[in-house]
Amino acid sequence: PARPVKTVAVMGAGLMGAGIAQVTAEKGYKVLLKDRDDAAVARGVSYMSENWDKKVKRKRMTQHRRNLNDA
Repeated sequence: PARPVKTVAVMGAGLMGAGIAQVTAEKGYKVLLKDRDDAAVARGVSYMSENWDKKVKRKRMTQHRRNLNDA
């Protein structure tokens, strides 16, 4: 493409959508997570945060990297 991709939109914040958003954020992209209502988006964000916390606990991710993903 003429311009590099910096932001990725994920439609649907269920298990699959949140997982895609999580991996995309871990690769350094800005992620927009969309769903039908705010509660669904909150569940998706919560799922991602819990997974990142587990990775930090298992030492598969540094706290610094986890904080960058959450920003």
